Amino acid sequence: MPRFTVHIRDEWLAVPCRDTTNTIRWLGHEALKRYIKNKPDNGGITAVKDTRFVVRRCQGLGLLDADDTIEDVLEDNDFVELVVYGITTGFGKFARTVIPVSKLKELQENLVRSHSAGVGNPLSPERTRMLLALRINVLAKGYSGISLETLHAMIQAFNASCLSFVPEKGTVGASGDLAPLSHLALGLMGEGKMWSPKSGWADAKYVLEAHGLKPISLRPKEGLALINGTQMITSLGAEAVERAQAIARQADIIAALTLEVQKGTTKAFDSDIHRLRPHPGQIEVALRFRSLLDSDHHPSQIAESHRFCDRVQDAYTMRCCPQVHGIANDTIQFVQNIINTEINSATDNPLYKMVFAERGETISGGNFHGEYPAKALDFLAIAVHELASISERRIERLCNPSLSELPAFLVNEGGLNSGFMIAHCTAAALGSSEHYFSDPTPWVDCCRIRATAPAQRCPGQMRETQSDMLAVPADIGQQSIVATRMRLWTLLIIFPVCASSPLIADASRGQGPAAGSSCSGRACNPRMGNLSRGRVLSSRSVCGSNSSEQYCFYEQSAAPGRRESCSAAKCGKCNSAIPGQAHPPSAMSDCAFRHPDTWWQSAGGAQGETLRLDLETEFLFTHLILVFRSPRPAAMVLERSRDHGRTWRALGHYAGDCDEAFGLAEGSPVRQRGAACTSKYSGAFPCTRGEVIYRALSPWQSVDPYGPAAQDQLMITNLRVRLLQRQPCPCQAKHPGAAILPTDHFAIYDFIVKGSCLCNGHADHCVPARGYQPSQHRTSNMVHGKCVCRHNTAGDHCERCTPLYNDQPWQAANGLLGTPHECQKCKCNGHAKSCHFSRGLWLATGRRSGGVCDNCRHNTEGRHCQNCKKGFSRDPGRPKTAPDSCKRSVLSGGSPLCSPTSGECTCKPGVGGPRCDSCMMGYWGLREYGCRPCDCTGDCDPYTGDCISGSDVEVFYTATGHLGHSSNNSGTALFRAEELFSALHHSEKCECVEVTLGSPKLFCSAEYDYVLVLKVMSAHDKGSHAEVEVKVKKVLYQNRQMKIQRGNITLYPESWTIQSCTCPILNPGSEYVVAGHEDWKTGRLMVNTKSFVKPWKSSLGRKILHILRKDCGRR
Repeated sequence: MPRFTVHIRDEWLAVPCRDTTNTIRWLGHEALKRYIKNKPDNGGITAVKDTRFVVRRCQGLGLLDADDTIEDVLEDNDFVELVVYGITTGFGKFARTVIPVSKLKELQENLVRSHSAGVGNPLSPERTRMLLALRINVLAKGYSGISLETLHAMIQAFNASCLSFVPEKGTVGASGDLAPLSHLALGLMGEGKMWSPKSGWADAKYVLEAHGLKPISLRPKEGLALINGTQMITSLGAEAVERAQAIARQADIIAALTLEVQKGTTKAFDSDIHRLRPHPGQIEVALRFRSLLDSDHHPSQIAESHRFCDRVQDAYTMRCCPQVHGIANDTIQFVQNIINTEINSATDNPLYKMVFAERGETISGGNFHGEYPAKALDFLAIAVHELASISERRIERLCNPSLSELPAFLVNEGGLNSGFMIAHCTAAALGSSEHYFSDPTPWVDCCRIRATAPAQRCPGQMRETQSDMLAVPADIGQQSIVATRMRLWTLLIIFPVCASSPLIADASRGQGPAAGSSCSGRACNPRMGNLSRGRVLSSRSVCGSNSSEQYCFYEQSAAPGRRESCSAAKCGKCNSAIPGQAHPPSAMSDCAFRHPDTWWQSAGGAQGETLRLDLETEFLFTHLILVFRSPRPAAMVLERSRDHGRTWRALGHYAGDCDEAFGLAEGSPVRQRGAACTSKYSGAFPCTRGEVIYRALSPWQSVDPYGPAAQDQLMITNLRVRLLQRQPCPCQAKHPGAAILPTDHFAIYDFIVKGSCLCNGHADHCVPARGYQPSQHRTSNMVHGKCVCRHNTAGDHCERCTPLYNDQPWQAANGLLGTPHECQKCKCNGHAKSCHFSRGLWLATGRRSGGVCDNCRHNTEGRHCQNCKKGFSRDPGRPKTAPDSCKRSVLSGGSPLCSPTSGECTCKPGVGGPRCDSCMMGYWGLREYGCRPCDCTGDCDPYTGDCISGSDVEVFYTATGHLGHSSNNSGTALFRAEELFSALHHSEKCECVEVTLGSPKLFCSAEYDYVLVLKVMSAHDKGSHAEVEVKVKKVLYQNRQMKIQRGNITLYPESWTIQSCTCPILNPGSEYVVAGHEDWKTGRLMVNTKSFVKPWKSSLGRKILHILRKDCGRR
C-alpha cells in the first residue's frame, strides 16, 4: 500500500493511502487528523475542514494543486510539506517557524513593531491623511483577510483626523511600503506618536482616548494586512500628478503670454497642421493657444496691432509649444491612469481569493511591488522637466534684447537697475538641479559605487529591485515638480512687467482654470459635485427658534440581535440663538467629512416638514442622498421643478406601505403611474444614520446624458422633499418611561444633491451664474451654473453657437459616442463679426453649409461677404480678407458698375489703371470729375502738375505702371503711387549733400531732440506742407518733454515747402537713422538740412548709442 510522509510544523507523519485516486486535499486532511491526535491542545487547530493549507513537495518546494489526484503527482514514499504562510508561521526567513495559536496576536503586533523602522521628519498631516485613506480603500476590497471591526476603527480615526507619526524615509518599494505602513498601523494600535487637530503631537493612546476611540486589537493575519502595499508611493504620486496637471496648464498660459508680448504669429497653432499629426496632447495644447491668442470673442489689442505683419515663423520655444507641451500632457495622462489603477488595486500579500470561493485558497503573490507607480513617476519627472527647460529658454528670449524688441532684462534704465537678470539665473540654476533629479542615471551610478563602498550612501530614498542593484529616488517626481514650479513662479514674476493686462484679463475670462483640458475633439462635462454646497437650504421650521427645546434620540445604528438590547436615549438642548446648540438647515449642506456631527432639526411636535433647495439656473441632477439623525420618515415624497417653482413633478415616493400611503403598488413602473414608490428606505431601523437614496437614471439604462430624454429626467431648478409622517425608534418601546421623551422631530445630518451644471457636453468648467446667492459660510468645491463653453458654443448652458460659428445647426454633444458636434465657422472672409443659420440654404446644399454672414463690413456684400458693394471694386493687389481690399472707383458717368470679381472699370476722362485710381500720362490732379491735362510741352507731375523732364517721367511711370490705361507693369510696382513722393521728383534741381557721422562733438553740439530708427511707409504732398508716414522701430534718444513710442508717426520735411526740393532724401520702404529737432510751436518732428539721416545699419546704431551715452551724456 502506498505511503507518503507529510511534514506539518515540527512533526513528520506517515499517511497510508489505499486509493491513489484520492486528491491532494484528502491527503492534507488525513495528515491534519493524525497531527491533532498527537497534540494535547489539538495543535491549535479547531476543525480540520476549516483549516486552510497548501501542500508542496519537500524537494524543490513545488506547489501541488489541491484538486490533483495523488497518483498523478506523487510517487510512493514521496515527502510533502503542509503549511499556511503568515498565519501559523513567522515571516520571511522565519516562514517555517511555527507559532502557537495562543501567540498569534502577539505575532501580528511584533510584526508591526519590528517593521516600524523608518527615519526622518514625519509626513505632513495632509499626506498622512491621504496615506490612511488609500490604505482603508485597499482593505475595504475584502482581499486582505481583515476584520470589519479593525476596518471601522481605521475609518473612525480617519474621520477624526487621528494621524500616526509616519517618517518620510524608509521605503524601498520592492517590498512595498513596509516601514511607512507599519508606522501608520503602530499609531492605530495606540503606540508611538500621533497627531490630531485637537491634540497636536502626543502619545497615540492619549490622542485616541481624547477622541473617544480605542486602539485596534490585531487578529491573525491583520498585522500583515496593515503593512503590505504601495500606498506611500501611490499617495505621493497622486499628489505629484495633480500638481503636474496644474503646472501643465500654467505652462500653456505663460507660453501664450510670452508669444503675445513678443508679437509672435499664431499660424503655427492652426488646427489643420495638428490634425495631420493627431497626438491628443498636441491638439489640446494648440487649442489652448488658439483660445488664448486668437479668440473672436476677446480679440487682443497686441495681436491686432501686427495681424498683417510679414513674419513667417517664430523661434522653436514658441512655435513648438504644442509638440513639447503636448507630449508632457500625454505623459501626465499616462501616469494618471497608472496611479488611478494602483489606487484601486489590491496590493496585499498573501491575498484571499474571495472571488473564486470554490477554491478556498490563500495565495501569495507580488502585487506589493512598487515598480508600476515608481516607473510611472520617473516618466512624470522627465515630462515636467521638459516643461521647465523650454520655459527657461523663453525667459532668455524675454530678457535678451537681441532676441526680442523688449528692453534688456525688462528694465528701462539698464545699468542703474539690473532688472530680471538674476531671476533668469535662478531659473537656469533650477533647470540644472531639476535635470539631475529627473535623470535616473546618476542614482544608478551612485548605488553601484555603494555596492563596493558601504560607507557611501545614496542621497534621497531608494527603490530597489530584488534582481539587481538598479535604484532611483522615490521622491524624484516631487523634487522635479518643485523645481519646475519655482521656475514657473520666476516667469510669473517677470510677466507683470512685460505683459499687457487686457491680454491676461481676456485669457482668464475666455478660458478659466481648465483651458480646453478635456473638450478637445470630444464631448465633455464639468465635474460632478454637491449642488447644495454653498447654497441656501430652507425648511418650514427649526428647533429652538423661539426658545430652548429639549430633545432626545437613540444611537441604535442597526436592529439589535436576540441577545443585544437597545442603548439608552441621549438628550440635549436646541437653541437657534446659541451657536453650539443651533441646528439650522445649512448644517445639512456643509462638508460631511469636516463636520460629520452637524445636523438640521425641525421644531418639536412637527407632524410634517418640507425641505427645499432653490437653484439660480438649470442644473443636471443625478442623485439624492439623505442621512437622517432621527428615524427615517414612514412616508415622504421627492419632487422637482424645472421652471423655478411654478410647477412641480414627483420623482419618488417612499413609504413602508405604499398602497396605504399613496395608493401605489410597490415598485410600480414610472410609465404607468408617474413616480414609483418603494419601501426600501422607510424602515424604522436604524434609528440614526439611516439613508434615503434616489437615482435619477438607472445604472443599467444606457442613455445619452446630453440627449432630450435624459435631460427631461435630469434637469432641475428646484428640489423639494416633503416629510409626511414621523415614526418612532423601536427602541423607545423597550425602555420604561421612554414614551414621554421629546423624540417627536425630524433631524437630518446630510442633504447631498449630486449633479453638475448643464452644458450640453460643450464645457468642462463652470463659473457663477446670474442670480447666484451664496450662503453665509464660505465653501470650496462649489458647483456653479454658468458654463465656460468650448466647441465654439455660447450661452449660459452652451445652448447656441457663437456669433461667427453658425454654418451648421447647433447640436448637443453625444455622450455615448463622445462626438463633440462642434459649431462650424461661417466663411465671411474676415468682413463680418457674426452670421446666422439658414435651414433652407443648409438643406439646399445637401446639409453641408447654411451660414449667412451678417452686416458685411469693409464695403463688401454677399452671403460670404465675397463681393464688393456698388461703387467699389476689388483691389487685385490686396488679399480678399484685407479690410481695404474693396476701394471706391472713379467711374465715367452712366457707366456700368465695376466687376465685383475682376475689378475692371470704365474710367473717367484722363483716369487710367485697372482700378481707375491714377492719372494717365499727360494728365494730373485726380478728382471726382477725372484728371486735368498737363499745361506743359512734355509731361507733368501727376500729383502737382509741375512740368518734368523725360527722366523723371520714367521714374514715375515705369515704377508704378501708370503708362496709360494698361496694367501690364502694375505687378512689378514696389509701392503704391502715393508712397513714391520723394526727392527723386526734383533730382535735377537739387543737390543733396550726404551727412557723415564725423566728430562726436559736432553730433552732440547739434542738440537733437530725437534720434530714431524708423522705416518710411509713404509720403504725401498736402499743398501747404508735406508729410512722411514712418514706423518707429526703436527710440535711441528723445527729449524728456517728448513721448515718442514705437509705432506709426508723422515727420514734417521743411525742404518741400521752403525750397522745392527734398533734402535729405527719404525713400519709401527704406530704413533710416533720423536725428532731428522738434518745432516748439506746433510740436511737429521736423526734418531739414540740419537733420542727420543715414540708412540704418546695426553697426551705425551701436556707434550712435555709444556717442549719445559716452560723449553726449544722454540716456
